[in-house]
Amino acid sequence: MKKYISQPHIFFLLHLLIFICLYAGVNGQQNTKPRQNCSTKTPFVIKKYTQAQLNTIERTIDYLYVIRVYVHILRNNDGTNAATTETQMYADLQTMTNFFKPHNICFIFVGFDYVNNTFLNNSMNPGLAADEAALLANNKHNDAIDIYIHTSLGDGSGGNSYNIPSDHFSVLQSTPFNFYHEMGHCLGLLHTFETASGTECPDGSNCNSSGDLICDTQAD
Repeated sequence: MKKYISQPHIFFLLHLLIFICLYAGVNGQQNTKPRQNCSTKTPFVIKKYTQAQLNTIERTIDYLYVIRVYVHILRNNDGTNAATTETQMYADLQTMTNFFKPHNICFIFVGFDYVNNTFLNNSMNPGLAADEAALLANNKHNDAIDIYIHTSLGDGSGGNSYNIPSDHFSVLQSTPFNFYHEMGHCLGLLHTFETASGTECPDGSNCNSSGDLICDTQAD
């Protein structure tokens, strides 16, 4: 059965789904460090699920979840120094698609555009609300997850999801790892080394309440 999800429903359904079936795959990749670190911050309130809710998820994982994505390629004011090429963008999107497909999560590419802004392309700090607002002023979509590709970010990171979960994220050029890494955050995944809810024990005895809150990933 196929389900197409609009933004009002995406956070509830996908945030539930990925906790049960996704992070086992993400964990293997996150132990290999990307070119730059992820700067996504832990949300103030971390969503936790009861066993009854997890049982409900298990009964619905036969669905195919389809997410719309739109890409923005940053360039300088004069249209030079594009953060990526169209060929590389399609390759990175395909890598992300291949990564999520085994978990019944697929993507519809609905288009891309160029944003000519030297500051946003090279220097914006994703941790500053004013910089994020300036970025989102460029053709933000309410029916898709927006992906912004930059040449560099002012905080020195390789990517950032602006919340967990989120409907937009930033990545550097030619870093396909960060495409699916930041998409994981958009769908509600924490880092495997998360400590906001406490440090996870190596034996997994507190895996439901500490670390990334997922018991099928090892303590990191």
